Amino acid sequence: MQIGFYESHAYVVLLLKSVLGAADSTVLSNLKTKITRATKAGVGVDRVAACNKMEIEEINMTTSFQPPSSIRKVIVQVVEACDLLPKDGQGSSSPYVMVEFDGQTKRTTTKFKELNPVWNETLEFIIFDPDKIEFQVMEIEVYNDKKYENGSRCKNQFLGKVKLYGAHFAKRGDETLVSFALERKSVFSWIRGEIGLKIYYYNEFMNQDQNQTHTVLLTQQNLIDQE
Repeated sequence: MQIGFYESHAYVVLLLKSVLGAADSTVLSNLKTKITRATKAGVGVDRVAACNKMEIEEINMTTSFQPPSSIRKVIVQVVEACDLLPKDGQGSSSPYVMVEFDGQTKRTTTKFKELNPVWNETLEFIIFDPDKIEFQVMEIEVYNDKKYENGSRCKNQFLGKVKLYGAHFAKRGDETLVSFALERKSVFSWIRGEIGLKIYYYNEFMNQDQNQTHTVLLTQQNLIDQE
């Protein structure tokens, strides 16, 4: 089973955090950097060879480690927006949505020349530390995609943003469509419109096959030095 970069990277960091305990945060930071490099380079998630043996000894990982039986996922359903500001000089905009949460960034497709776009797209985030989710901030920003303006290479234009705390996310099954007024980035921004979102979280339990696919070889015997 193949999984994307952000999903694999998030899961690996989740595994590391679950066994590091009070380990030096510098060690964790180094491991995360190497995991990112390895995953981008196409190294299998079950062979995260980004950790060298000295680091493994330092954090005292053992062969008795077992991966967690479940992972926390946050789902953002970007449903629609309405009454967006025209930015293309022709009375319209080509909007898309960027969502950033827990170190991951996802985006929707672009809706060509549409001030009342409907996406109905689902963005998925795997959470590094579920215990801290209620204090984390999700940033949702809407932009006008300028590549649709006669091949323009100018910076995409800001159409508004929303900031939400994890404490406000619903459990799966309790989610409802909520419209949020788009906010300005600064006092000089001219913004209007709303965005409709459904946001919820749930725990996904891993079966044996999924664990075999996702498990990172965290022991001294199995980790390979990438350097």
